[in-house]
Amino acid sequence: MSFNDLNKSNMSSSHNGNTFSYSANHSPPSSSNNLAASLGNITSSNHTNYNEESTDIEIQEKTPDQYSPLLMGDSSSSKSKKGISSSSPIDEIDNRTTLQKIKDIITRKHIYLARTIILELEDQPKKYPPNVVRNQKYNIYSFIFVILYEQFKYFFNLYFLLVALSQFIPPLQTGYLFTYISPLVFVLSVTIFKEAYDDFKRFRRDKEANSQHYSKLTKNGFVSIPSSDIKVGNFIKVETNQRVPCDMIFLRTTEKNGSSFIRTDQLDGETDWKLRRSVNITQKLSSDEDLISLHASIYAEKPKKDIYNFIGNFTNEESGETESLSVENTLWSNTVIASGNVIGCAVYTGRETRCVMNTSTPSTKVGLLDNELNTLSKILFVLLLCLSLLMITLKGFRGLWYIYLFRYLLLFSAIIPISMRVNLDLGKTVYSWMMMKDPLIPGTVVRSSTIPEELGRVEYLLTDKTGTLTQNDMVFKKLHLGSVSFSSDGIKDLEEELKQSYDGNNTNNNNINVKVSGNTRPKKNFSRKIKEAITAIALCHNVTPVSEDANDLQLNTEKKKKKKRAFFGRKQYEKLEDEENNTASSINASGVKNRNDDFSKAIDKYHTAQKLSSNTTTNNKSNYESGGGSSSTGGSYDSGKYESGTFDSGIVSPSEPKPQSYQASSPDEVALVKFTESVNLVLTGRELNSITLLNPIGEHEKYEILNIFPFTSETKRMGIIVRDKDGAITFYMKGADAIMAKLVKANDWLDEECGNMAREGLRTLAFGKRSMSEEEYHRFVANFNAAKTTIVDRAAKVQEAIATIEKDLELIALTGVEDKLQEKVKPTLEMLRNADVKVWMLTGDKIETATCIAISTKLVSRTQSLFQISVTDKTRAREKLSQFAAMRDSCLVIDGPSLQMCLDNFKDDFMSIATKAPSVVCCRCTPTQKADIVRLIREKTKKRTCAIGDGGNDVSMIQAADVGVGIVGKEGKQASLAADFSITQFSFLANLILWHGRNSYKRSARMSQFVIHRGLIISFIQCVFSAIYYFAAISIYNGMLLVGYATLYTNAPVFSLVLDEDVPMDIVFRYPELYHELQKGRSLSYKTFFIWVLKSVYQGGAIMLLSILLFESSLNNIVSITFTSLILCELLNVATEINTWHRYMIGSLIVTLLSYVITMMIPQLLAFELSFILSWEFVWKVMVITLVSCFPLYIIQFIQKKLDPPSYSKLT
Repeated sequence: MSFNDLNKSNMSSSHNGNTFSYSANHSPPSSSNNLAASLGNITSSNHTNYNEESTDIEIQEKTPDQYSPLLMGDSSSSKSKKGISSSSPIDEIDNRTTLQKIKDIITRKHIYLARTIILELEDQPKKYPPNVVRNQKYNIYSFIFVILYEQFKYFFNLYFLLVALSQFIPPLQTGYLFTYISPLVFVLSVTIFKEAYDDFKRFRRDKEANSQHYSKLTKNGFVSIPSSDIKVGNFIKVETNQRVPCDMIFLRTTEKNGSSFIRTDQLDGETDWKLRRSVNITQKLSSDEDLISLHASIYAEKPKKDIYNFIGNFTNEESGETESLSVENTLWSNTVIASGNVIGCAVYTGRETRCVMNTSTPSTKVGLLDNELNTLSKILFVLLLCLSLLMITLKGFRGLWYIYLFRYLLLFSAIIPISMRVNLDLGKTVYSWMMMKDPLIPGTVVRSSTIPEELGRVEYLLTDKTGTLTQNDMVFKKLHLGSVSFSSDGIKDLEEELKQSYDGNNTNNNNINVKVSGNTRPKKNFSRKIKEAITAIALCHNVTPVSEDANDLQLNTEKKKKKKRAFFGRKQYEKLEDEENNTASSINASGVKNRNDDFSKAIDKYHTAQKLSSNTTTNNKSNYESGGGSSSTGGSYDSGKYESGTFDSGIVSPSEPKPQSYQASSPDEVALVKFTESVNLVLTGRELNSITLLNPIGEHEKYEILNIFPFTSETKRMGIIVRDKDGAITFYMKGADAIMAKLVKANDWLDEECGNMAREGLRTLAFGKRSMSEEEYHRFVANFNAAKTTIVDRAAKVQEAIATIEKDLELIALTGVEDKLQEKVKPTLEMLRNADVKVWMLTGDKIETATCIAISTKLVSRTQSLFQISVTDKTRAREKLSQFAAMRDSCLVIDGPSLQMCLDNFKDDFMSIATKAPSVVCCRCTPTQKADIVRLIREKTKKRTCAIGDGGNDVSMIQAADVGVGIVGKEGKQASLAADFSITQFSFLANLILWHGRNSYKRSARMSQFVIHRGLIISFIQCVFSAIYYFAAISIYNGMLLVGYATLYTNAPVFSLVLDEDVPMDIVFRYPELYHELQKGRSLSYKTFFIWVLKSVYQGGAIMLLSILLFESSLNNIVSITFTSLILCELLNVATEINTWHRYMIGSLIVTLLSYVITMMIPQLLAFELSFILSWEFVWKVMVITLVSCFPLYIIQFIQKKLDPPSYSKLT
């Protein structure tokens, strides 16, 4: 459990008084002791509630009896209390009227109710949702309607739909029908096919999940049923490494200790295993079949999103025993069983499961560029309407003038280009492909190809801390004992001191205070202090050692054998197989776990193997004594041959067992256990009521666990009471320094050293101990057990009982653990800050640690000051906020309660002040608060936001941002899967934003303006033509020319702009300040839009007027001259706008020009007069028209660049 990282601070066990402890004096596994606590209470990870209604950091907790009158028992089975019948099902009543029910059915609103499940009934009296997984976006009935709505809600598509439909009206026809219908059909066909294919893949995945078979326990034994047929009340068997199909109550397991590990990475994004314990009443049954005849019921609260808490009750109707249920007795859907085979009772199915309720369908993100283009398309429509009205006005409102108005609208319809959407979508696909193929950011995955240009407009970056800026890889750095401190560099000295303390114990018959002369007494006292400190660290935790599963080794061996057989050939393979068989026999002799052994047996075998290994080191151990004799203990341990948890048995063999691993809910505790391992005090076993350590001289020390007090968000500490082999009872406690300072005896070094470690960015834990007599312990147990059986206010009374021993503790150690920074975090954040991207760090950690990380990562520059807001009064909060508003260039640091207070009372003032700060650090944030902050920044500033995180608690923030980036980290892939872009480390973000974001935005902006210009120029040619020819509403170009113009003759060169680079990569990273210009959105603005409109008016008018002036013979010659000049003009426009030439650009220009020349020579295709276009008259007229229409604009553009050059040109 992380004691300093309290962002995940709503621990499940704190909701049930029964989960505070278990006593070793109670009966073993079959009793109702808290098995999770006994094995480290791995499930009791202190998490924050995901409930969207909660925005507090620490949830106000209630005792079970406040939730339901049935919740009366503690974890041990107890008789039903007088006046309350435990056999009476207590369900919430649906009080809705018939009208309300009909309304809820129409609006598809589901009402969640608590339920009582009668285990004897295979079909429950109430109907519950089917256990069906459905992730499809459409169904067979709504697909075509929904997809058409999604397409035609954009003005571009809606306009062209109306234009296409108008061609079915004879008076409005202005050309060939396919000219208007084919582009629209093409765009819609591509989109419909893509959506249908994606939804079909979702359908196949859903079908596969729903068809997965599970064993259901019935009166006739186990029968196999698909997941979709599971109903509430069914007994379902789930095997190791199998996905849990629905939310279940954990009834039985094959593990002898009555508990099993589960993996929850697909539910909460965390890779640490969690421990779940079975219901004691059902675990005691002699066989699985006894469940069928059990007269019992389960009360379960109504379904909710909170995956870290559960309130329920299991009642045996025959004996009247009632056992309260917590989250430790649950198996949530989509988790995976990691150890043992389990049987559970389905309580929530389908849409009522925690997994489905926490899966919100994210809204489709639309980029700012798309919205800007949609706005420009409306302006183009206004321009189109004005141009048509101008033509009608000049023609005169005579006769059927409105028919001519519609015909003009259709003639000039090219002003709004339908190819815009196709070009942009294809361009975004290319940008996404470039990102994924970039060798500088390997492993990058683009999950949303619709918003790559948004990366070029980011102004606010909101980042998680643990696992994002840091590696979530805890490393022990410092141990302080009051008078002396040891850093990670002094591990060898610490190891030697610990050796001597154990060696001195044996040679002096365990008498530490043996009287010797000289300076030996101080040395012994110092060694004793070291031994006490390291022993406390090795015992006070919730870590379980896990050995390698030999079946996995066997599975891997089989795969290797198949590969070797194919590669080496049969004879060579048989030789290799004999060698592997010899190795396998050695492995079995070493005691590695077999498949048929359960989890606990594997650990026992591993311990036995370690004993044998330590016994064989007697002849090889180094001599501790100056005289050179062996230790009197007979067996010893060679620390010189110890490395990374491997015990040297003195036998050089490749088949020795691999090092054990550790499972815990926090990397902090694993880091501390690994530290004790590095000084040769190794955690080798943890059972129901014992902890086994291997000391430096090769002996196993077994400690009896009497009680465990897990960490909670309220206590901010954990404790353990153990009895050693001599019968001495010791109470160990560790916790946050602020809490421990009140519980330990007076000292003069704790606060000072905690401050020093915090300034180094270390996470601190203080350790204390207290010896207890048998009489004192029994007195405490009596009070503690009485508090556990209290009905009213149980949690508070249990804590009061524990508080009686949490006093006068001896402060024995202070530890510092470092969360290593991600690679290249400092230069990345510094680069983004120079790019004028405001960085907000949202973390659940405490202020001191978050502040240190902010400084060490360069989130706060050397010239900036820090201003903290951590208050409990809103008046004081406003005063602090006013003080900060008056400061310049300062970083704001605020904790969760203060943040919530500001948001609740003066949200607008806080956001207006905070958003101006160069950087902000929000501590103690819940996932809901993170998402709320992102939404507020978007609403108040109207700026682009980017959120980046690596855990399940960052998903809400990622989905709420304009751009969500997920990191594939140690907390799983949940954030990565929910994000728009997935990367493997934080430093890749600079490349993603500064380089790919810049290129995507600049390229899309330029390409869209070219597409608009392409439509405008041909429309103005048509306008001039109609005006000259007596306002005739006829098209100058036939359908083939119009289709070829938008596709074959201009599309490739314009699309080649997706490869253009205005600035080289080295300049972008050397001068990140260039990014600031993109944030202003000047590449596509009203100014640039109207510049291109004027450019189109000039070029279109020049081409048409010059063609009229040079006209001699026929109208067909004007068409060929104007159209050829138009094509050449467009190609020249593209060529002059390119900054960095690419071979594809050159190729596209040449191929396009050749294609036009070839098709121009085919009279049947373009209807050109071949004799005319082969004459010199045609050539010189086209050259003059092209030169006049383009050259003046290039001169103006050249002069403008000289007078006001862009900023990047000065750098290149």
